[in-house]
Amino acid sequence: MPELYKIYGHCYAIISGKEVVDTFSDYNTAIDAAIAMEDNGTIGEFIVQEIGRDASAYTASFASAWVI
Repeated sequence: MPELYKIYGHCYAIISGKEVVDTFSDYNTAIDAAIAMEDNGTIGEFIVQEIGRDASAYTASFASAWVI
């Protein structure tokens, strides 16, 4: 995603297929726009992704105390 950061800067993007549909400065606005897209029948055809300077924008770590 560093190449997208060079184009859009830090933002939250709605991505469909391999294209950026729209960008927003905050997460809540991006989610509201995504919900509006779902109302138009595009549910499941896009993601909302943070665009950041490095991998920390799209990397998540999960920890669990459960042992199997």
